[in-house]
Amino acid sequence: MNSFTPIHPLQGTVRRADESLDMTGQVWMPPRSPLSMPTQDFSSTFVDTQVTAPHTPVRIWLRRGVTLGTAVVATVGVVSWLAVMLAGDGLTGLEALWLSLIFATFLWIAFTFVSACLGMIVAFQGEKAQPQTPHTALNVAVLSPIYNESPSHVFGNVAAMLEQLHKVQSPHSYSFFLLSDTQDPDIALLEEEAMLHLRAQMRFDFPIYYRRRRANTDRKTGNLAHWIQNWGGSYDAMLVFDADSLMSANGIQQLTDTLAIDPTLGLVQTCPRLFGSDTLFGTMQQFSSAAFGLFPALGEAFWSDREANYHGHNAIMRTAAFAACAGLPYLKDRKGNDTLIFSHDFVEASLLRRAGWGVRMVPTLDPTYEETPTTLIDYILRDRRWCQGNMQHLRIMWSRGFHAVSRFHLGQNALTYLMSPLWFSLVIIGAILGTSNGGGILAFVAGAPASEFISFAVLQSSGLWLLAIVYALLIAPKLAGAARILARDRFVKPFKGRMIFTIGTVLELIGSMAIAPILMVQQTKAIIGILIGKHEVWGPQKRYGARYGIVTVLRFHWIETLLGAVLSMGMIGGVVSLWLLPIAVSLVGAVGLSLLSGYNLRAKTKALFATPFETDVPGIVALAQTHQAKIANTPFHLPPTQMAAE
Repeated sequence: MNSFTPIHPLQGTVRRADESLDMTGQVWMPPRSPLSMPTQDFSSTFVDTQVTAPHTPVRIWLRRGVTLGTAVVATVGVVSWLAVMLAGDGLTGLEALWLSLIFATFLWIAFTFVSACLGMIVAFQGEKAQPQTPHTALNVAVLSPIYNESPSHVFGNVAAMLEQLHKVQSPHSYSFFLLSDTQDPDIALLEEEAMLHLRAQMRFDFPIYYRRRRANTDRKTGNLAHWIQNWGGSYDAMLVFDADSLMSANGIQQLTDTLAIDPTLGLVQTCPRLFGSDTLFGTMQQFSSAAFGLFPALGEAFWSDREANYHGHNAIMRTAAFAACAGLPYLKDRKGNDTLIFSHDFVEASLLRRAGWGVRMVPTLDPTYEETPTTLIDYILRDRRWCQGNMQHLRIMWSRGFHAVSRFHLGQNALTYLMSPLWFSLVIIGAILGTSNGGGILAFVAGAPASEFISFAVLQSSGLWLLAIVYALLIAPKLAGAARILARDRFVKPFKGRMIFTIGTVLELIGSMAIAPILMVQQTKAIIGILIGKHEVWGPQKRYGARYGIVTVLRFHWIETLLGAVLSMGMIGGVVSLWLLPIAVSLVGAVGLSLLSGYNLRAKTKALFATPFETDVPGIVALAQTHQAKIANTPFHLPPTQMAAE
């Protein structure tokens, strides 16, 4: 292990550029060990000579064929059934458009459903990762990039991980780096004081370092690249966190072992659990993740195998491999200006796989943790930024040398948001068609009954069945996850028992269906914004709660409210079908739902939407909360350290 002695002022030491000393002699960073990180070229292939990638076994391709093939067959079957019924009196242009939209949206739902079903089979078979004892000890840098975050939370999490790791025997060594891009001078000073406090309190075997850049050039990717190019040469691997990330010592060990055992792996991704929220929206998200998240995660890991994804945090990777293969270029915007790749993580995973390195997701490792947006507005604001980044993947996915599954991931990531405009188009078609009596917007505009454009008889006879199938595919994986928990006492007890868990499941299903139309409109709005050249500001995420006033919420959700009001008036006037009533109710209630999302549920009850991580608080979470409170309540009266920013 690395030997860590608390740093004291170094008398008689000459300050050197590679030691990042402040005026008191504190060593903030270790000696520099540069590592080259060349920019990759999307127009040419690249193979890393450091690795000999094994061929993908036939059984893995069979898994992928079964997953996608089943979804395609089911979709073709449903659309063919509808087409046969519609084609009895000839297929009109509107009917063809309607069928095309059904094909695209149903295929997405079917694929998600089949993948979750495969995850369910894996779970019931009891397949679990069994890391062997690694023969190679890795020197690991644990990196926490931070940008205007709460110092007590960030440094409290690091202190908890240091304390747990101190008690674990490991062949690996760890060094912790807090890589600050903070631009607020007051927060920066608090970070330095928290750092000195941590060093004064911690007497463990692992060094902890801190570096702050003057400007957050290229945001998080630039932050990590700066560390790699200056200090990465000394470390075999880097474990990358977000500011809100937390991982137990056992989880860190298992993750490191998984990478150490297989020399052809370039990256191993965990599946973080959500924790730490007190609001109705946040606790509902945490409950959904804990209760229903296992099957989808296992399914994706099952068919992706060594062509999995990187989520940007709570993952370990080989430093030299990442440096050699994942240096991101700029993209050109419409005006020919350089722009960052915003959703960089999927792209970095694709570049690693292109070069020959394996990328795995392992959902069965010890839980790791992250926090979730606490209100619907905060979730949508984060979603807009992700949407902007994910749309870039439509350009990047055709890069030379990318693995077919990497292309699929990038396309799927973009389709996550493109589904909303498709669903919205179906809503618009449903609204303009009117009702089966021949009236409606289309009849008014076209001067002819809507029945001349689409068969209402088919819509009435098959629409209910189609809607039932869609809802069944959407909620079936959640119901299966709920059944798994209800079937065993040891599973359901941490959720506060069967009755509370069942109530939570029903309310989560209702809540998720209620906010789905709101997200559909907001994501459609985001897509339109991207098409007209609007750029989102990538600021720090609001992680620790925010309450919004009625005026702010009204201004944020005015589009949904207006659309819902128009649909409702159309139904009252008999020109819009009652099939759209659930969507109209959700949109009209957007302001109320958004206000309700920030309600402090935990101030009233600890039971509803309880998760195992709240009922039986994991040791690492409890430790983090203790250290966070200690740092937050420490009255810092330290003189300015005058540490030079990089």
